Amino acid sequence: MMFVRIKRVNVRNFIPSTNTANFEVVYEDVNKKDSFIENLQVDSRAVAAMLRKLIEIEERANYDKETGTVRIVIEDKEIVKEKLRNFINEIISNASQLKSTAPERYLDTISRIDKMSLVF
Repeated sequence: MMFVRIKRVNVRNFIPSTNTANFEVVYEDVNKKDSFIENLQVDSRAVAAMLRKLIEIEERANYDKETGTVRIVIEDKEIVKEKLRNFINEIISNASQLKSTAPERYLDTISRIDKMSLVF
């Protein structure tokens, strides 16, 4: 069994035309601190996709050849999911403001989204 703790999620390179962003997920397990970047649609499915990717990475890294299995446990998973849902909703809210943003503020709004971060 491998315990994993998510430390931070950062937005990188939000693209309004496709409503996607690169999400950097910083995490640690008992052996290391690491991160990955995943390009995802900014919608309600992003939370599950991030957690699924984290589990896949950890399973590959910690696969036990003798038993043929590994179990990954995300620390405080329900709290993490709730915080991630709120974070994604905040991104969606900021992105929806782009439609009514004055042209001179458009890039500022995108820049603000690109700097968003969730610390656990």
